[in-house]
Amino acid sequence: MKQPTRPQIKEAYNITDVKPIYTLIVDGNSLFKRSISVDKRLSSNGIEYGAIFQFLLQVKMMLAKKDFDYVYVFWDGDKSGYLRYKIYSDYKRNRDKNYENYGESDYAKQLIAYEQKILNYAAKKKVQDDKQSQKEIDDANFKRQRDILCEMLEELFIRQVMCDMVEGDDLIAYYVNNKLPEEKIVIMTGDLDIVQLISKDVAIYALNLKPKIFLTPDNVSKHIGYNHENIALIKTICGDDSDNISPVLGFGGSGHKTLFKFFPELVNEKKTLDYVLDSAKKQINERIEKKEKPYKALENLVNSVTKGVQGNKILEINERLVDLSKPFLTEEAVSDLDDVRYTPIDPEGRSFTNLKRIINDNHMNDLLDDNTFSNFFSIYNRIITIEKKRFENSVRN
Repeated sequence: MKQPTRPQIKEAYNITDVKPIYTLIVDGNSLFKRSISVDKRLSSNGIEYGAIFQFLLQVKMMLAKKDFDYVYVFWDGDKSGYLRYKIYSDYKRNRDKNYENYGESDYAKQLIAYEQKILNYAAKKKVQDDKQSQKEIDDANFKRQRDILCEMLEELFIRQVMCDMVEGDDLIAYYVNNKLPEEKIVIMTGDLDIVQLISKDVAIYALNLKPKIFLTPDNVSKHIGYNHENIALIKTICGDDSDNISPVLGFGGSGHKTLFKFFPELVNEKKTLDYVLDSAKKQINERIEKKEKPYKALENLVNSVTKGVQGNKILEINERLVDLSKPFLTEEAVSDLDDVRYTPIDPEGRSFTNLKRIINDNHMNDLLDDNTFSNFFSIYNRIITIEKKRFENSVRN
């Protein structure tokens, strides 16, 4: 008969009887964008659905690697990034994001739209009214396939959250920052920003690496080249080209190389912005004492100099933009997240029959055959069974 472990031994060796919870979080937009770029397969009526197939395939492959207790997909909402735009007007401007006038009254929007129509009339008069830009076509394809996928994920008992104005990164960060003590999390993403969330209980399945690997505190520095705990600090100073966040002057482009030249300890040690600023001042003073001209990049850092619209508040603004320990969320997003976290899912209305109907309605050739359907989705059965038992237990109790 197995003897129980004495309480003093548990305390001394940090032994717990609590069973770990394993959670898979999928960065929906990151995985879906990759899926839509690599899989262009067509349905029997000639409409693209490859992103749906590829997304489900990648999640299926992950479910085969580990027995998860919960699976979540977090999506960018409509006008995602608007909350960051409110404090930094150039946010994602390089991606044709248009946040201007968002949130205005309908009447104000109509006036602005009419004025814009007049201003742009001369430039647009040569373009046929029914001609869409390639971006509009791509956006429509993205939304159409995503909407079908979301419907299918509901039938597979995959928990989803999408909130107006909120980015998926922030939903993920909120979840991680408020996870249960016994919870172990794997995040599927190709977004470097999210790597800052890695800890002993949080791993990243890096979609952007070849081969795809799990990043943990033990190996992440090897693969990204520096301490992942400094990601927010590095982006605060060096900006972020992908999100159009301007850097401190002198640290743009491959600015992190310049940063590491002056502060090589950032490669291996976790440091703070105050530490970097104090070190920069010290290096400036040392140069002055030697009657040498201080490095301009360090002076710009200490004096908060940038060509960006942040002005002399660049460090304050950039830190707020990139630090996921303080995610940008609306009250609605927090409420939706708290409602979906760990809450039993009602199985009523969810079924493989519904899933097959969605596939039939959208003529998804590669999943129509009964044997193919069963083989493809069988791996999802485990999470479905867990969720159904969880709901039954909640009703019973």
